[in-house]
Amino acid sequence: MKPSDALEVLVVDDEPLVVRSLSRLLSIDGHQVLQARNPEDALGYVDERSTIDMVLLDLNLEGSSAIDCLLEMRRRGLRAPIVTMSGYPLERGMWQGLPHAERPHMHLQKPVSRENLRSAVEQSRASRRPREE
Repeated sequence: MKPSDALEVLVVDDEPLVVRSLSRLLSIDGHQVLQARNPEDALGYVDERSTIDMVLLDLNLEGSSAIDCLLEMRRRGLRAPIVTMSGYPLERGMWQGLPHAERPHMHLQKPVSRENLRSAVEQSRASRRPREE
């Protein structure tokens, strides 16, 4: 992979093993990884960095609303694709009522395979938009 193809990926999950596994796979493929175990840390990265190209966001963060986190990231100007993850099936109509621009780019079922992760990265790379300041 050329350095210009590498993404800065924010991984948000409260399970340390999941964060380590995804981070390792992304790093092996040449991407820079930021790790957050809760929405507060994730939002801190969003505030501090304008270079985030993709977010992997667990929908089942302990004690927190991933949907609120997603909406707050958008409110703070993050336009990078957000890919949600969950070990559970998505609820029908979960994103109904959210404007299309605020909805997740795609969803990955846990455990996330290397192939599905790479596919999400490629789709995210193709749909990157500049950040709103």
